Amino acid sequence: MSSEKSTMEYFWDEVDRLSNRVMIAACGGLLIGSSAAVLKGLPFRQSAFSSTVSTSIAATTCFTSERCVNMLLPRSDSVSALNEDRRHYISHGLGGLAGGALIGMIYKSSPLSGGLLFTPIMFAVAFAENQVDEYREERIRNLLDEIDNNNSSGSK
Repeated sequence: MSSEKSTMEYFWDEVDRLSNRVMIAACGGLLIGSSAAVLKGLPFRQSAFSSTVSTSIAATTCFTSERCVNMLLPRSDSVSALNEDRRHYISHGLGGLAGGALIGMIYKSSPLSGGLLFTPIMFAVAFAENQVDEYREERIRNLLDEIDNNNSSGSK
């Protein structure tokens, strides 16, 4: 058996990545809608549901655009950390611009307003994802060092 992924495996990995981010946005929308309902005295279920659906639609549009841009960006064989970070920010920025323009066109008949709103949000998401990845890598490194230290002190 080959260790390389098939096209369908890559596809389902992308769908999984997209669904994770949309779920996070939906939870944020639920929190925002619930808070607004409580603070303003609006109907709770209607406000929570409405904001959850709206944030889910916006997240689906922006993150789908981001994944499409990411797949279209050329990859180099010698990928450095700087190039990968730059690629991450470019894909999120263009995805926010394209997804935001589509949302702006649908809801306000103004693609520019949607693009200008969602581009900085997607840059912030890219920054947060980079921070989480750095933390995860550092934590794994620390755990592996701790395991190595325990193994070396136990074998003496």
